[in-house]
Amino acid sequence: MKLLLKMYPAYFGEVTDKKSQPVLQMVLAEWNVRKGILAGHDLRRFVVYIWERISTMAYKQECAHSVALIDVNNYSAREQGCLACISIYVDLVNMFEKYYPNSFEHIIMVNSNN
Repeated sequence: MKLLLKMYPAYFGEVTDKKSQPVLQMVLAEWNVRKGILAGHDLRRFVVYIWERISTMAYKQECAHSVALIDVNNYSAREQGCLACISIYVDLVNMFEKYYPNSFEHIIMVNSNN
């Protein structure tokens, strides 16, 4: 997982919101999903690891929810929207709805410039 965390950075619980809920921070432009799929990385398992980790943090802090803050600046839908990538996105949404309902109070996607 350490290699995947270097390739696909995500920051867990270093920041909390006003309700002391842990915040998951991700910069989606740093994730090259297509390259990961072609390299054979199991991104489904890795994303489940991220969800489990932030859910565990919320549970330990006695919070009902978490918050996700995702920066989508410079994210290329053309490059990351290949046919192999789309199936992973659909699988992740289905898994999230089935196994992690209401785990995030807010999922905020921001298109910010550095």
